[in-house]
Amino acid sequence: MSKTNLLKISLPLLLFVIFLNFSYSQDLSRSNINVNIEWQALDSYTPTFYEGRALPGEEAYMKALAIVDTNSITGSINTDSLYYSWKYNDYYVYDYSGIGMKTIYFTLDKLQTTNTLELDVYSDSNQTTLLGKSVIEISPIPSFPILYKKDDNSIITYSNAINKKYEDFQVNPGDSFNIIAEPYFFSAKNTLDPVLSYSWTADGIFNGNIDSNIFNYFTGSVNSLDLKITNSQKILQENDALINFSVNQ
Repeated sequence: MSKTNLLKISLPLLLFVIFLNFSYSQDLSRSNINVNIEWQALDSYTPTFYEGRALPGEEAYMKALAIVDTNSITGSINTDSLYYSWKYNDYYVYDYSGIGMKTIYFTLDKLQTTNTLELDVYSDSNQTTLLGKSVIEISPIPSFPILYKKDDNSIITYSNAINKKYEDFQVNPGDSFNIIAEPYFFSAKNTLDPVLSYSWTADGIFNGNIDSNIFNYFTGSVNSLDLKITNSQKILQENDALINFSVNQ
């Protein structure tokens, strides 16, 4: 066979092989799209001066968002045209799965210590080509009160916290101030949300003030103060704080 005829046969074959290799590379790159899941606790209370992330308490209401990294593929892709398949604790979530469904809302299961959220991203609604996936685990943390000292000349900051473990709070004769309870990571809109109950116990005697997060203190009135916060709509959201006072001589 002449070199010319061989070239005529080989060139189309070579182009076909190159095309196959390119197509395979495209599919391979698309099957390795980086997919991340970002979550947010929507109903978890934190005070205005808190600078950290609101963490989810038991039965917290959550939002999660799919972040698809299109820089990890060759060519352009419209993430709104992809099919997002969500699973929560191994159950397929029909209401939040579909074309362009990047967002899901869910409530942490009170029967689970760890909740699993899984996302598969496909090229189309037939779910034939898996482009990428991600799995995260979310564990609730205990909701808890932190107590702060507040007098007429101060504002509440981190440094005002007074319920420190294994340490009595030092006061001076004649001191008078308010103790403000902040219900960290309780599912509440604010400190006076009607779902919250504040039970103050002073020196073992129930104070009866269950509707306020404020306790009026003056030196000598109380040696030991205990606060219990409960959420009437989330049975696992309850915790307490204890302060022992020591008067400087």
